[in-house]
Amino acid sequence: MTQNAASAAIHPTFADSLRQGFKNGLLSTRLLIKVMIPVYIVVDLLSHYGVVETLAGYAAPFMKIFGLPGEASLALLGGYIINIYAAVGAAAPLGLSPREVTIIGLILGLSHGLLLETAITRQFTQRWHMLVLLRVTLSVIAGVTANLVMP
Repeated sequence: MTQNAASAAIHPTFADSLRQGFKNGLLSTRLLIKVMIPVYIVVDLLSHYGVVETLAGYAAPFMKIFGLPGEASLALLGGYIINIYAAVGAAAPLGLSPREVTIIGLILGLSHGLLLETAITRQFTQRWHMLVLLRVTLSVIAGVTANLVMP
């Protein structure tokens, strides 16, 4: 192998990097579409038929500690259980304010995708339940704190 061939294998050309980046971008977009659009449609339909309002009524007292409307519980549950993209898909049709979206983002930044991540964590430690409890507790504390300090 010549020095140029070895260098090309180690350092891809700009065109190779561009091609790979485009391919990765398409794969990421496909993932986002597969999760966000169905969740958006389901939440929009549930809202249309009054289910979101009913659930929001039950969740409103708890969501008040975060300064969020009851409807935002759908986004939090989607984020906690599935992933961030499900939370975005659930929050999008709700017409939340930037403040509310920021609080949801902070909460879910600390604790998201619990089902998948817990399944993985269980493979590495027997104290996985403590990690789940810690993540959820910290996310709740962060959400309450954000509500108190954000105007």
